[in-house]
Amino acid sequence: MSLEQAKALIDRMRNDEKFRNRIFSIEEMDDRMRTISDAGYSCTIEEIQQINEGENCGDISAGSLCWTNFCFN
Repeated sequence: MSLEQAKALIDRMRNDEKFRNRIFSIEEMDDRMRTISDAGYSCTIEEIQQINEGENCGDISAGSLCWTNFCFN
């Protein structure tokens, strides 16, 4: 598990619309995390939250991507 992997995931979520939409289309968090892992990212929910700690969540149109306590600004 790695903070570097969490950062890489966040960067991809920000820049790869197809990947982001695929992840957001999955309703269950366990399934989302499994798909993230299958895509080659080895990080935990806690590591993703740690990277995003202190960031404000907004909507997609405002340039932020939020999903169940994850913000990708």
